[in-house]
Amino acid sequence: MSNTKHTPGPWKVHFVQNAHTYAVYDKTETMRHIAEVSTPFGVDGDRIGHANANLIAAAPELLEALATFIEYHDKEMPLSFDTDAMWANARAAIAKATGNTI
Repeated sequence: MSNTKHTPGPWKVHFVQNAHTYAVYDKTETMRHIAEVSTPFGVDGDRIGHANANLIAAAPELLEALATFIEYHDKEMPLSFDTDAMWANARAAIAKATGNTI
C-alpha cells in the first residue's frame, strides 16, 4: 500500500452551472478543489456526471472502510473490533458513492 497522502475527507460535490461540470471539494474552510467532472453530452449526461462526481467524493470513506476491513482481517478478527460499526461505515460509503440512502 502506498504511503502517499491524499486530501483528507470528507469531500462534497458542487454543481458549477455555467460550466456544466461537477466540482469535488474537501469540506474544510479552504474548500480545496479535488476534481472536476464534466457532464457528458446526451440525455443522461447530467445524471452520469453527477454519479461520477459522487463516486469521486466518496473515495476517502471508501478507502477508510476498506482499510478497516483489511486491518480486521490481518489481525485475525479480534473481538475488540466493532463489526457493526465497520458494516455501517461500509454501507454509508457505498451509499455516498452511489448517491443512494441506506
